[in-house]
Amino acid sequence: DEADLKKCILKRILQEVNPKYLFIGDYPTDLNSRINEVIKRFDREVRMVGICGMGGIGKTTLAKAVYNRLLKQHNVRENCSSFEKCSFLANVREVSKQHNGNEILVLLLGRDVRINNKDEGITMIRERIGGMKVLVVLDDVDHKDQLDVLVGGGQ
Repeated sequence: DEADLKKCILKRILQEVNPKYLFIGDYPTDLNSRINEVIKRFDREVRMVGICGMGGIGKTTLAKAVYNRLLKQHNVRENCSSFEKCSFLANVREVSKQHNGNEILVLLLGRDVRINNKDEGITMIRERIGGMKVLVVLDDVDHKDQLDVLVGGGQ
């Protein structure tokens, strides 16, 4: 209907005016093939894709490039099926050590929240973004618990 069309148009305009793309310095041309490899793993039901490897091999650059590509692909679709929320959370290892997971929730949910335990955090995430189409990239994850707080123990 007309209201949905207006909402769709406004959303597209705001995305074009204020893109959320991440800066990536110069990178090797073979990165495009790796970006395509990662994106091929996504489908409508994908829950999580991991990029693993030793430090210094370009995992963060690849993650940023995949994030930018997915964001761009969804922003240009005719049917306005872009993500409802997008977030690139950097330095998850350090942030989780310093703030016990609260800072990750603040970054993801876009507001100040306080959680008392992991279960409360999982519930809060499900209430706030459950059922939404979201793109969340966690950079520098070094422990499974950092993922569990976002996805509810691998569910």
